[in-house]
Amino acid sequence: MTLENYLKNNKIESIGPSPESAKVKLTKAFKIFRNVQNIIGVADNEVIYPLTHDAGRIVCETILFMAGYRVKKNIESSHYIMIDCAKELAGENLNLEFIRLQKMRKKRNQLEYGNLDSISKSELEQA
Repeated sequence: MTLENYLKNNKIESIGPSPESAKVKLTKAFKIFRNVQNIIGVADNEVIYPLTHDAGRIVCETILFMAGYRVKKNIESSHYIMIDCAKELAGENLNLEFIRLQKMRKKRNQLEYGNLDSISKSELEQA
């Protein structure tokens, strides 16, 4: 779906560019990522993986803020929409990164809500 369709379907809203909010979110994403680096090899992969996904998702939110959008609160599939919109805004050069982030989102959901109970070393390295 495109940004235009998400706007039309009331899934995202135009808020005007917000560099201040983007800076706060990007700082948070970097903090999470630094913490992840500190716990690799110490904490279980199942703890690290969702945090890695969260850092990437927050970077997507940053991209939306810089472009003047945000995902509406309390809507279904908000993380999917956030990643999808950021992918469109960032352009084709980063498509593979956003595809990987969507795969991580699915796996994180399986860890949290489904019956997945482990993340392999190679899956974590790909994250």
